[in-house]
Amino acid sequence: MVAESFTEQWGINRKSGVLYALPNSAVPGKLKGASEMMVITSGPTQADMPLGWIYHLDGIDEVLKNVCQ
Repeated sequence: MVAESFTEQWGINRKSGVLYALPNSAVPGKLKGASEMMVITSGPTQADMPLGWIYHLDGIDEVLKNVCQ
C-alpha cells in the first residue's frame, strides 16, 4: 500500500547529514504500519537534481511505542 505523500520543511546540516524535525511533524503518525519511507530533498543548489533516500522500516512500530507517546 502506498500512503499519500506530504511535504514538510525540515532543517538540514548538509555536512553531517543531520535532519532537524519539526516539533509538530506528521512523520511519526504516518509511519505506523509502514514498511518503507522515501525522503526527497532539493539539491544543494537550484541547478542540482533532487536527492532521495529510501528507508526500510522493519520494527518501526515498536520504536514508535517507545518514543511517541
